[in-house]
Amino acid sequence: MNREQYEELKSTIQSFDQNYVFDVDPSLVYEDAVTSQIRQSGAVIKKVPAMIADIQQNGQDVPADVKRAADGTYELKDGITRWLSQKKIDGGKLKVSIYHDTIFTT
Repeated sequence: MNREQYEELKSTIQSFDQNYVFDVDPSLVYEDAVTSQIRQSGAVIKKVPAMIADIQQNGQDVPADVKRAADGTYELKDGITRWLSQKKIDGGKLKVSIYHDTIFTT
C-alpha cells in the first residue's frame, strides 16, 4: 500500500491502525515469488539505503501489506523495499497491515 491508500483507509475505517496494523520482526516475513505483488523487474535494491536512512530518521510511516500464515509467519504482498530495509536495520521492526488479507478472506 502506498501513503495515499494508507491515509484513505485511516480516514474511512474507524480504529484502522488499532485493528489491522502492528509491528513484526522482519525475519518472520517471507516473499513468495509466485503470489507476492512485487515490481515487475523485482526489488529496487538501490532504493534500500535511502529507505534505511529515512526509517532511521523518521520511522516507518506506511505499513507493508502481508498475509498471515498458519505457522505465525507473514507472506509479503506489498512493501518489499520497506521489508528489505527493516531486515538490514539492527533491531528493525516491520510495520505491517493485515487489512486486505482480512477483508478478502472472511
